[in-house]
Amino acid sequence: MATLIVNHRVADYATWKTGFDSDEQRRAGAGINLISVGQKAGDPGNVYIIFNVVDPSILPQFMADPELQQKMQELGVISAPEAIVVE
Repeated sequence: MATLIVNHRVADYATWKTGFDSDEQRRAGAGINLISVGQKAGDPGNVYIIFNVVDPSILPQFMADPELQQKMQELGVISAPEAIVVE
């Protein structure tokens, strides 16, 4: 088990959060379980997400999935995600 911390910018947090929440089943199916999500204090477009990850070796493939990339674009992600794995 590992912890994944993701940071990226979004155009509109409320729009992004609704879409993010709707994608929980796909993440859970990959063994990626949400711990916390929120905005940086004073910078609402700067999003941080923390997950537990059962098998961190799946992360490169999961993050590169064209379906995920399309969903992120549709939801207004405006910067490449920075992902850090902590074991």
